[in-house]
Amino acid sequence: DTAGGAIEPDVEDAERLRALALDVGHDGLHRLGHSLGLDGVVEFPSSVNLVGQGKRSTTRFVCSAAGAGFRFRSRGDVSGHFTIDGANIATEPFWTDGVKRSFHDIDIRNVAGHGITVENAQNCTFDACGVDVVTGSNYRIKNGASSNHFRDCDGEKQDRYLIEQDQDLAQGAAVPYGGTVLASHPGFNCFTGSVIERFGNTNPGTALGGVYCAAGTMILND
Repeated sequence: DTAGGAIEPDVEDAERLRALALDVGHDGLHRLGHSLGLDGVVEFPSSVNLVGQGKRSTTRFVCSAAGAGFRFRSRGDVSGHFTIDGANIATEPFWTDGVKRSFHDIDIRNVAGHGITVENAQNCTFDACGVDVVTGSNYRIKNGASSNHFRDCDGEKQDRYLIEQDQDLAQGAAVPYGGTVLASHPGFNCFTGSVIERFGNTNPGTALGGVYCAAGTMILND
């Protein structure tokens, strides 16, 4: 049922999400115990949102391939109340170039790359999200991303940074999953009430640092 633009998954039934899989050669999702196994890319297009049942720990997706993950595209409303477990395989399990999307109560963990990637997204909000155990950065903000607000989000156990913001593509260059870069570098993005804990993942204590901003403006509030 996608009434109102939201998909509310039953943890025992992947049919409603499977239809959204981008990879034609994959079902995208398969049953895995009391969770949903994710073996491909699932895209949520404009006005389609993902709302889990109960708290984020109740609706859980476990990746079984490096390219597995969710892509939240264009405009949308609130998505949240779910966990993505990268199983130390997935390299980018959560990516968005959304506009005015809201994400609430999301947990990303055990990632062989970056946890939450925000690329070219505009005016999105992230509330009470957590990213734990990544070989990259917990929050990766890049290229045209601007005016995004992270409130009460936390991160720990990373091999790079808690927050990493920069530009890694030239203006107008093709970006993953289609589209073009919206600006030559990020604008301003804001973190309020974020918690930084336990630097270092595979090599405890050797993370590069808390916040890295090589382009645009990063605003950090208590």
